[in-house]
Amino acid sequence: MTLETVEMWRIVCNGCGVSQSENSEYYAWADKDTPLLFAEEDGWLIRDDGHWCENCCTWDEEGDERIPRVASGGAVNV
Repeated sequence: MTLETVEMWRIVCNGCGVSQSENSEYYAWADKDTPLLFAEEDGWLIRDDGHWCENCCTWDEEGDERIPRVASGGAVNV
């Protein structure tokens, strides 16, 4: 038997560090697109600058959009 290393992908929240796959039957996927699809279906905020679970997002009334929760200093406030 030969063991081989393979690269897998999963989404981790930029705010709290939780993995989208924690409550899933799959730990990771073989491509980048599948975890992004599942995260969006689960209500995650997916942007070019990061990924945030629902608990780390808030509604911006002024911009009429969901945004990451951010405290002073740039850290996400959960």
